[in-house]
Amino acid sequence: MIEVFDSGDDFSDPNLYINLNDSAPNVADFDLRCTFYGEDVCVISGKELMEANATKITVGIYCRDKCEFGVLAELEAEINLQPGKMHNLYFKEKQQRIVRIEIPDSDDIDAIEVRGISENKFSKFEMLILQGNEVPDTSLALVL
Repeated sequence: MIEVFDSGDDFSDPNLYINLNDSAPNVADFDLRCTFYGEDVCVISGKELMEANATKITVGIYCRDKCEFGVLAELEAEINLQPGKMHNLYFKEKQQRIVRIEIPDSDDIDAIEVRGISENKFSKFEMLILQGNEVPDTSLALVL
């Protein structure tokens, strides 16, 4: 996961462009792009890395105007949840994770229930849910 976040001013809007090789990406030539307003999060799946035979990831950051930002990259195993099984996930402060839930192909499924339960009543968290294989953000997802 690669995250770029702005400095908090109203004018910064850095965007991520990623190549799954060692060539420099730009706004016209890239493998992946994350261009939400404000904070951008790009998740590259293990499957995408294997299909591209990627041994390097090259990240380009583009700002339309002068901007200040921070960048965070994390290498983690993908989290795939199985229906009907309780999964405990633990987070460091301000850590984000993308979790995928495989939904069985069945006519018997009426609803999918996802619960986020904090073990510490003082901890707060935000959960975004989006159908499909896109990275959820607050403009596209259901915010819980």
